[in-house]
Parts: sequence; C-alpha cells; structure tokens
Amino acid sequence: MKIIFADNSEIEVKTIFGSPCRVQNADRDMLTIEVDPTVANTEGLRTVFMDKSKTSRIRTQDELGQISEVGEDYTIYISSTNERREVVHAPGSINPPEWEEINIVKIAQLTYMEKLVESLMK
Repeated sequence: MKIIFADNSEIEVKTIFGSPCRVQNADRDMLTIEVDPTVANTEGLRTVFMDKSKTSRIRTQDELGQISEVGEDYTIYISSTNERREVVHAPGSINPPEWEEINIVKIAQLTYMEKLVESLMK
C-alpha cells in the first residue's frame, strides 16, 4: 500500500489506521502509519510527516491501484518511533517466535475551529 501526499509524492507503507486521541488539549483523529525500516528511517519519516504541505491531503493506493481518500489537514506531527514486535501467526499454527522491526508514525488532524482560524489568517 502507498500513501500519496498532497504534492503527489508517495511512500510505501505496511498499514495505516485512524483512531481518536487527545492532542494539544483537543479531541482529534490520529493516523498511525507503519513503515518498513528498509523504506525509511525514523528521521526521514519525521522530515516527511512534519511537512504540512505534504500532509494537508493524504490518499492511499492499494495493490490493485485503487485510490482512496484518507483525509485532509493531518498536519500535527506527534511522533516517529522504531519498535521491535513479535510477529502474530494464525491461530493454531505452531511456529517459533519471530520478531520484526517496524517504524511507526503518528500524526493528528486539525480541528474544525483550527481550520477556520487558519483560513481566516490567509
């Protein structure tokens, strides 16, 4: 799966999912994006996802080429971390424990009021 940014640049990701969170004293939608460490390191991800001109619009493209709109104004950078986690296997399978490294980026969306204020300041 790929993320397509507002400037049409792309990055390959493993997963992307949204959830509610409280950031900067406001309830917001947060995206958690998992990226293979061979695609980008945490510093490179921080640089990309802190660029508001990129994250002002986010779309995804699946393996079949289907493009889906994720949303706009995900311009609040929260974090980028590297984690080592156990690989989950199908229930009932007998496998030795496996571990994988994954980079995780978290960004949050502007609130409606923040968008209004921003549009008035332009």
